[in-house]
Amino acid sequence: MDGVTVHIEGEGWKNQYLGAVYTSKATVSTQRPDQLEIRTEQPSFYTDLSEVETFGRHLWLEAQRRGLAQAKPVIVIGDGAHWIWNLAEEHFPGAIQILDWYHAATYVWNVADALYGEHTDLAKHWAKQHLDLLWQGDVQTVCDRLQAQAAHKPAGQDALTYFRNNQHRMRYDLYRTQGLQIGSGTIESGCKHVVGARLKQAGMIWSRSGARFVAKLRTRLKSRRWLQTLALRSPPSRSYLRAAA
Repeated sequence: MDGVTVHIEGEGWKNQYLGAVYTSKATVSTQRPDQLEIRTEQPSFYTDLSEVETFGRHLWLEAQRRGLAQAKPVIVIGDGAHWIWNLAEEHFPGAIQILDWYHAATYVWNVADALYGEHTDLAKHWAKQHLDLLWQGDVQTVCDRLQAQAAHKPAGQDALTYFRNNQHRMRYDLYRTQGLQIGSGTIESGCKHVVGARLKQAGMIWSRSGARFVAKLRTRLKSRRWLQTLALRSPPSRSYLRAAA
């Protein structure tokens, strides 16, 4: 799950919520045989410009349509936003919650740059040390070092809060061993090509209903359900009268 802002007439920038439902497959990397490559298969999408609670209920319905009841295990990947975990607890209880690796890594780099200067060799060395610890699932050591070395920096405080709130979602060593996906690239890509590519072109301002309907059509198209969607339309009425024989 994620959100992408859309410019709505009279309201400003509003969150268009997007969810991706898919299966994943783990295969041995051809370039690095000691590692697994986790690939997304058959993604489908649901979106809405509504209250987050409504979005959550309908995303659950899409997951049910895709076979949620038979899925073992069920995974929810998010960027750390509280609304994502709230919906995960409500609609996908028992699912394994995973904090997106790349968002976690960004916090590490922000601290490294704040301590040693942006793009310096010292910053790169510090970041690599702590990314290696996160990769091995040792979040506690990272938090201890942040407290000792970077608590006086705003970036350090932000990282500490982020990691402590999500520590139980950052067992990356275990997830990798189990062949689970740890990155939210599928939904990040979806925000760009499902919603952004159509609704965020230069100068676009949408009515609320227009943004909602166009985005929903985009999810059908990108979920490979276009023909099924067209079949839902009523046959058009003829605009002429057949001439009498």
